[in-house]
Amino acid sequence: MWICLRDGFLNIVVDKNDPTRLLVRARRKEHLVNVFGKDAELIKTPGADYRWRVFVGRADFKTLVNRHLDGIEYTSFQDSVKDRDLDEMYKQFWNIHHRHQDQDVTNRIDNWRSHFVRRVGAFVAGKPKKFDFGHLPGSFQSLCSTGTGNPDQVMSR
Repeated sequence: MWICLRDGFLNIVVDKNDPTRLLVRARRKEHLVNVFGKDAELIKTPGADYRWRVFVGRADFKTLVNRHLDGIEYTSFQDSVKDRDLDEMYKQFWNIHHRHQDQDVTNRIDNWRSHFVRRVGAFVAGKPKKFDFGHLPGSFQSLCSTGTGNPDQVMSR
């Protein structure tokens, strides 16, 4: 799990030797110090992808996370981050996630629907309009009708 805090970026996994403990990792020492305090027993692992580590019990970590949750007083997380490097990393992270959102298939469907609303006018707020086929020739009416006798239903082909 990744946790983005105002004063640190953490990666949390289970301790593979003791499932009652968690291994909390960070790329920078100060991130763990900011979260666990200067007296925490930090482990330096220079060759690892996360250089700094600390082991912590699950219950202790839950308490720590709850304190961070209870301390939220900002309306913009990004504006609350004061560390320049951390802020830049979060901005890059935000941009990547924004692209991910734009590439979402459901987003493309929503865009198609909004295009359809503007261009054709067949949907309003995602609900079909009541169609009046009375002015159309009978054969066209049968193509557009669901055959249920309910003019509120529209068949798509």
